[in-house]
Amino acid sequence: MDSAKCRLAERGETNVEDRYVDEVGQYRSADLFAVLFPWGPSTLRQDEENVSREMHELSIALSIVDGVLEELRTRGVNRASVVHLRVGKLSGVDTNALQFSYGLACQQAVLAESRLAIEDVDVTVFCEACGLERPVRTFPILSCAECGASSQRVARGQELEITGMEIVA
Repeated sequence: MDSAKCRLAERGETNVEDRYVDEVGQYRSADLFAVLFPWGPSTLRQDEENVSREMHELSIALSIVDGVLEELRTRGVNRASVVHLRVGKLSGVDTNALQFSYGLACQQAVLAESRLAIEDVDVTVFCEACGLERPVRTFPILSCAECGASSQRVARGQELEITGMEIVA
């Protein structure tokens, strides 16, 4: 039993698991930080870019967990086995770091055994010359793959959305 649960048990709390979730939250962000970055604050400055990127995905993963838990409560169910996401190439999300962060974010939640199913979304633009939505020729240059005309209107590729979940009854 970890220290927060022990403190609750020492105070005579019953159903420590439920009280722990109510009192501390579905996840313990300080513990997640310690797991993700065990070397502490002094070393963080040495690798600031990687830390910043990993923290970005951890923040997103925590938001996904919150959203899924809220939806599960709304539907009156307890668990989901798979959470489906759409992640666009222009979303700024590293899907490998997100997968890792999701595992950390779920450790103390009812989603502990769930997984992310990520659909990568390629970048498409609305081509003024063709009058159609087209894939880009060479990413990151936003030009039509058919005619080569440059475009400023991104049609797809910026998504970061939960599209569904597989609920366990």
